[in-house]
Amino acid sequence: MTSFAPIHCIKTLEKHFKNTAYETGLQSLPESVLNAFCAVNRAAFVPLNIQTQAWDDCPLSIEDNQTISQPFIVTLMTALADIGPEDTVLEIGTGSGYQAAILSLLAQHVVTLEVHPQLSQLAQQRLEGWTNIEFHITQGECTVSPKRLYDAIIVTCCAQSVPQALLNQLKPEGRLIIPVQTQEGQMLYRITQNDTTHTIKQTPIIPVRFVPMV
Repeated sequence: MTSFAPIHCIKTLEKHFKNTAYETGLQSLPESVLNAFCAVNRAAFVPLNIQTQAWDDCPLSIEDNQTISQPFIVTLMTALADIGPEDTVLEIGTGSGYQAAILSLLAQHVVTLEVHPQLSQLAQQRLEGWTNIEFHITQGECTVSPKRLYDAIIVTCCAQSVPQALLNQLKPEGRLIIPVQTQEGQMLYRITQNDTTHTIKQTPIIPVRFVPMV
């Protein structure tokens, strides 16, 4: 498999995971996530005039005043979602399509929702031929169908609180990875639901910075 990621970017990711292990519980970047990350050319998901910055470990501006997250956050959220090859994943916030591309290499099927039609259309053009990604343009809904359940849900925009609609779509033992606004600032959470007791466990991970959920 072709590796697009330059060695300096991979080393930066390894350093980030090592330095944040006490917060994230992840001592290193899982090999499956690293392989998926290296297989997707980040430069193809940013505007032409900033493609030389594509592998810098920072967020970058894209169309419609939105951003593509830094590689560390993309790989961290993906790793926290613990995606298996038979999983179905929901992504809230298609953006450039970059996160969806990485998810699609790990999961059986990816459903991605976007409120900005231009972003969704551009992402679909970039990912033409990727057969396991399903695109939807929404009016702010967090669901395609309330009866559809997912093994993992990743939200790439900051919510004021955890939407009940997303919790309702988690399969037993499913994982929801979401940035939430708190009094101190935005915090990334990993949320799970116990299969037996149906209790919700919310684990704060690290402070983050995302565009707000519309």
